[in-house]
Amino acid sequence: MKTIKFRIDEDIPVVAEADVLVVGGGPGGLGAAVMAARMGATVVLAERFGQLGGMA
Repeated sequence: MKTIKFRIDEDIPVVAEADVLVVGGGPGGLGAAVMAARMGATVVLAERFGQLGGMA
């Protein structure tokens, strides 16, 4: 597994690599993730709850 160094001298595992990280699966985040993927970028969508939708 690939690791990176962060502020303190500890190895942090890298679990995914992407061109775009979208934080939040609300209407705006979902739209941003879909459009970035349609443009050919690899996308990771991070949502703290187990479902998309956000405030909607």
